[in-house]
Amino acid sequence: MLKNCFNKLIKDKQLKFQNNLKTENSSIQENFFKTFIHSERFFKKYKFYILIVIICLLAWFIVSIINKKIEEKNIKENNQIYLTLIQNPNDDRIASNLKEKNINLYALFLISQLNKNNTDSKIIDQLKQISQTSKINFLIKNIIDLELHQKSLFLKDYSKILEAYNFLEQNKIEEAKVLLNQIKNNSEFKQIADNLKHYQGNN
Repeated sequence: MLKNCFNKLIKDKQLKFQNNLKTENSSIQENFFKTFIHSERFFKKYKFYILIVIICLLAWFIVSIINKKIEEKNIKENNQIYLTLIQNPNDDRIASNLKEKNINLYALFLISQLNKNNTDSKIIDQLKQISQTSKINFLIKNIIDLELHQKSLFLKDYSKILEAYNFLEQNKIEEAKVLLNQIKNNSEFKQIADNLKHYQGNN
């Protein structure tokens, strides 16, 4: 009799488990269909906007790839022109082509030629002119100024930082601030200058 009761209990548990499992499966299926229906309604409602976003993303992706390919092509062409000009430094046509396509590479070419003949007034005049253009790379501009024995803005600001630091070591706070205030917002040393302004001297 005890065995029968035990078997009945087991069967009841199995039936209860099966019923719970069926209920859970039904609930999961119901939730899935609800979610699917809501998603379908959402897509239908905003289909136009979703398509626009997808099209924009695809267009951005395609344009990015095209721009990257064009940039790589231009870099390769400019480097080839530069190498050709190095081998034929007197070819004005190639020089003019490089100057038009990449002013920075052209400036490097002129610097290399100036190192061979540092009294060539034509090259010196061109470098002075290039140094004033906004298209020139900041580092190359400073290299040009150094080659022409001119004190570049970079070196001027660097000198001011050193001089201000010497004033601060001597507790000449106001003199240091006068120098630090002369460093402009677009200077590479602006952050350092601002930090030094907070120095209050030795106690």
